[in-house]
Amino acid sequence: MAKDKTTFKLEGLRELQQSLRELPKEVGKNILWNAAMRGSEVVRKEIENQIQAKGLVKSGKLLKSPIKRREKTDDPMIASYRIGQDEDIFWDYFQELGTVKMKATPFMLPALEASRSDAMHEIVETLSRRIKTAAKRIAKLRKRAFF
Repeated sequence: MAKDKTTFKLEGLRELQQSLRELPKEVGKNILWNAAMRGSEVVRKEIENQIQAKGLVKSGKLLKSPIKRREKTDDPMIASYRIGQDEDIFWDYFQELGTVKMKATPFMLPALEASRSDAMHEIVETLSRRIKTAAKRIAKLRKRAFF
């Protein structure tokens, strides 16, 4: 089955982007990955909530199967996590899309729609908080280096 992809792209956060670029490269990269991870966790938890709410818990495997994987990117200003189902749990596609003989009971797309704004908020809040903390820490280190 084809791997469909939905992407969150944060734009219009010029101040955060500029602040992130002003930090040392590794520090900025770590902050960006942490923010993306926290946002993906919001979506993953909502997938679990949707599975439970729709009564799709029989053996418990489907409930335990939402996974998130960090994806490699060439651009240091891009952080990407893939959120999906464990590849061993193939029947999740049948639940999501239905079959000729089975009605669809979507849970992934509704979870994404329900958690999109919360995930974005978590990403922005994490970026803001971590950038401020890192900037203070770096300023403190630089101050010590001059004395």
